Amino acid sequence: MQAIHARNFFLIQSWLKENKQRITMIIVTTKSKTGRNQFAIPTGMYKRKESDMNRQAEYAKRDNMNLKSKWYESAVFYHLFPLGFCGENLYNPAENSPGAETVLNKIHSWIPHLRSIGITAVLLGPVFHSMTHGYDLQDYRNVDPRLGTNEDLVALVNALHNAGIQVVLDAVFHHSGRDFPAFADLRKHGTASQYRDWFSNVDFNSRSSLGDPFNYGSWNGHMELVKFNLDNPDVINHHLNAVRHWIEVFNIDGLRLDVADCLDMGFQKTLRRFCDHIKSDFWLMGEVVHGDYSDWANDQTLHSTTNYEMYKSIYSSHNDHNFFEVAYALNRQFNPENGIYSQLRLYNFIDNHDVDRIGSQIVERNHLRTVHMLLFTIPGIPSLYYGSEWAIPGRRRENSDSPLRPAIHLSSDSLAVISNQNIANYPLHGNGLPELIARLAEIRNQSPSLLHGDYRQILVDHCLLAFTRTCWISDETTLVIVNSSESAASITLQFKMASKGTMTDDHITLRDQLSNEYFTGFATHSDNCRNDCTNRSNYRGFTQLLNLSIAVPPRSGRIIQQIER
Repeated sequence: MQAIHARNFFLIQSWLKENKQRITMIIVTTKSKTGRNQFAIPTGMYKRKESDMNRQAEYAKRDNMNLKSKWYESAVFYHLFPLGFCGENLYNPAENSPGAETVLNKIHSWIPHLRSIGITAVLLGPVFHSMTHGYDLQDYRNVDPRLGTNEDLVALVNALHNAGIQVVLDAVFHHSGRDFPAFADLRKHGTASQYRDWFSNVDFNSRSSLGDPFNYGSWNGHMELVKFNLDNPDVINHHLNAVRHWIEVFNIDGLRLDVADCLDMGFQKTLRRFCDHIKSDFWLMGEVVHGDYSDWANDQTLHSTTNYEMYKSIYSSHNDHNFFEVAYALNRQFNPENGIYSQLRLYNFIDNHDVDRIGSQIVERNHLRTVHMLLFTIPGIPSLYYGSEWAIPGRRRENSDSPLRPAIHLSSDSLAVISNQNIANYPLHGNGLPELIARLAEIRNQSPSLLHGDYRQILVDHCLLAFTRTCWISDETTLVIVNSSESAASITLQFKMASKGTMTDDHITLRDQLSNEYFTGFATHSDNCRNDCTNRSNYRGFTQLLNLSIAVPPRSGRIIQQIER
């Protein structure tokens, strides 16, 4: 018996591959709060799927020319935080003027803008009745009066659907607010309450820090957020009935699960089965900060999770002039041989309602162009946070997220950003960022390789990254080159391309989809991959090993594809 030490199964897999003739079983030791545990695993359990199925064939079957894709697989999201539009009245709902236009109705005026920048799905932050920031719910069926009415939400969803935009709501199943009726009953009746088992770790032998004659579980020590007992069938039924209500009354298309990484996994699997039964293309995405995303995103649980690893890698690799960081994250997650998330579509973002806005996070604002180029060309589902298409600033304060969630009012040529009585005006046009986003969304939507293709790293340097995305079934490869340096870069690349020509072609015409410039690549080798890529007899594809010498402009990049002959 031989002992090996590795931090994750990915390293164990590599070691096993090298020693597969000598190893028949591994003993895994895990450590947790409850102690050390050991279990035996036959090494055959860790044979890679590639030994039985060619990876390109796997992608080809999954891609299938995008004919069988769900809506969310090609979505471009826009994340709105409706309660931010309340501005100064966020904690004073009684001060909202009677008869005034509701927040939800105001969002109708944003729809032309959303369409202009290529948005196909909207994630709405909390919309149901709470007392403060939206995550301390007291009513799971009625819209927060600070935002409007149930009828207003129905009208907004219908208007977005009519514009070809799907709607996803923010769902809070881990905890409620203290004014949630079941918890109010527990506070009133104590041990006699019929809801005493609705909440986690209720203890009548001690007092809560808020003065209650009992203690209880919370989210992350925040006692105003009361943790549900998701082992209680009545609680599960309450949540599922709320979801049914949201689907049937508001006709939504998916949910973001708040703090999914703290949410009972059994409940999430129950929710997935429940939603699949009601609406087959209903999308579930979980907020997960740390851990193995595939624990949550899989065929039995959620469809996707937030990709915080990629979020951090994108901005810090720019700030540190170190593209090796984002290259490592991309290769670890998505390379087709052993990328740990190569079969997932994770939810990619560069800012949101909980983190500093990209307009403040990024050190050099000239990097915003390459930041967005990465967001729209890497594997996954891109998401923009409202207002960041104009790069408005916003940093968290020690005890407040309000700078991240300002009120924004659109006009014909500018937007007013109102936060804590400070008003700043930003032009709708001028820095070119909205126009760039619109073009990136258009390129992505028209490119099967960017929507569904595999990921292969070609080159990485401190301020330079090149990679390909290939959709084998559609004979399409996209070469993406990002240059964050202040100087132009002249490079020579060699990469495999799924060719649209014939096997005798040695000059391949290429076009930069951003600049509309044309280039010529020189094929040095052709490799018929009919058997590698698909079992379909009518597949005509083959790969070309291409050499390309090209200049990449500073603070920019190229998105290069072959021109069909």
